Amino acid sequence: MATDLDMDLIQITAGADLDADAVKFKAVTLAGTIAATPLLAGGILRHGAKNGETVSLAYKGTFKALFGAAVSTVGYPLTVTTSGFIIAASSGGASVGRSLTTVASGDLAKAMFDFSVLGYSVVA
Repeated sequence: MATDLDMDLIQITAGADLDADAVKFKAVTLAGTIAATPLLAGGILRHGAKNGETVSLAYKGTFKALFGAAVSTVGYPLTVTTSGFIIAASSGGASVGRSLTTVASGDLAKAMFDFSVLGYSVVA
C-alpha cells in the first residue's frame, strides 16, 4: 500500500466539481480544475470538494498519486497527462517528479514531486 511520507500543501478553491473518487490523487491546476498538462498542474488533489469549496493540493514532497500508464524504471522523470494522470516523461518534456517504484497503469503509488518549480527532463 502506498503511504504518504512528507508533503507541502496549499489550499485552493475548487473551480469544478472535484468530489468524485475518480479525481482524488490526480493533478489539479491552481484554478481548481483537473490538469491536462504539466505546465498547468499545481499539485496532487488530496481530498474531493464541490465547485467553490476549499481543497488541498500536495505540491512538494513524497506522496501518492494516480498513474495513467506504467512506469518501469525507478527514478524515472514523471509528467502530467490528460485527465490529470501521472505518467513517465518524454525526452525533453516537462517533469514534475520522479518515480520511487515501478507502477502499472491505474496504480496509486508514491513518488517524489515538486510542482513549485517546473523542470525539464533529460530522458535519453
